[in-house]
Amino acid sequence: MAASQAARKPALHEYDGAGDYDPDNYNFHIGAPHQKELLECSKIIESATLSLAKAPVDFRTSAFQYGREQGAEPVLSALAGFLSQEYQRPVDPENLMITAGASMAFTLVCTEFFCKYPGGGTPVVFVEHPTYFLVMNIAQDFGFHVEPIPTHVNGEIDFGQWAAVAGKIQHTTSPTSRPFKSMVYLVPTFRNPTGVTLTEETANKIHNFCVEQNLLIHCDDVYNILYYGEKPPVKLFPVGESNVISAGTFSKLLGPGLRVGWVEAPKEIISKLGSNGMVVSGGCVAQFSSFLIERAITSGDLTRHVKDLRARYTEKVRAISAALKAGLPESVKWTSPTGGYFVWIVLPEGSAEFITKELVPAAKAVGVRFGVGARSCPLRGASPCELGCPNALRLSLGHVTVDQIPEGIARLCKLLRDRFGGLKA
Repeated sequence: MAASQAARKPALHEYDGAGDYDPDNYNFHIGAPHQKELLECSKIIESATLSLAKAPVDFRTSAFQYGREQGAEPVLSALAGFLSQEYQRPVDPENLMITAGASMAFTLVCTEFFCKYPGGGTPVVFVEHPTYFLVMNIAQDFGFHVEPIPTHVNGEIDFGQWAAVAGKIQHTTSPTSRPFKSMVYLVPTFRNPTGVTLTEETANKIHNFCVEQNLLIHCDDVYNILYYGEKPPVKLFPVGESNVISAGTFSKLLGPGLRVGWVEAPKEIISKLGSNGMVVSGGCVAQFSSFLIERAITSGDLTRHVKDLRARYTEKVRAISAALKAGLPESVKWTSPTGGYFVWIVLPEGSAEFITKELVPAAKAVGVRFGVGARSCPLRGASPCELGCPNALRLSLGHVTVDQIPEGIARLCKLLRDRFGGLKA
């Protein structure tokens, strides 16, 4: 028995081991910061911890308390100031709640608005096509039926078809317990996985549609501050209105291990999320970490870091755009991102089997990893995808350095040229 147990080796998680940061390992798969960015995060948190230790007794001891469900007032005030500056629009601290990240925010919304009260029927969540693949898993864990927003091949939403689908949902609603018929999950700005941003016209149409259909809009706004132009993206949805929630996180701005995010929503939604039994019992879900965030904001370290981070990622975008332009076959399509983490590459029709059976193992053999587009398809194989998800690759800028990008992309492009031919003449 002892020998048998000694022979077993636990499966390595993709975040285990220093090998993940080997310069010859080109990981375009993981949507997480690289070690270089995390080192900067560690310096900021070290300084914030020292600052907290020197703060007045009432303030620093509060960091170790259960805390107010919504979050401590000094933290929310500092966060509101930071967001107002970064978004270039006013943010009211009373419309904010501290979370343990965007995934937890979505979990709280699922629980409090759709799954807490029986008798309402199977909850439905409408998602973009394609969408963030892991959010579908979360929704299904809560018993949701995941329904893609009807979308034409050109990317335009078919609102007539959407209305027909939404009209069939027969859910019991209540002004206090279950005020919305169902939910719409969006990554409206620099979407995961495509990197695209909704136009203001489309966003307005979606909002008007959701008001008419009594649908809650959950915006996963995790990339809004990572823009690569001169100005931040515009506010696409009226967060102060009763059917819109915006969820943000410091996972991409500092480090996911801090487990700190926020929700911006109307006061009645904030109050409902704060009434969750787990939150009431445990208090603020990220009390200590959120106090460190407050220190980093107050010192100016966070603002300086975010500015530097945007510059770093702008360099990454330039590097990956140049490498793809120089190396991809003419038949492979892609769009250079203007913010966020991701580049969506679409191979010729009928490439799904080639991707899974040939490209993935061939790329792995030369140290390259990427996301398979089929994972982001909300149809999940139940019916044919007309939008090209099975023929697509998702590349993440987060987990590679700017120096790695040219070589990593060159290796991937060579494999694609071997399959689809040479460069554009």
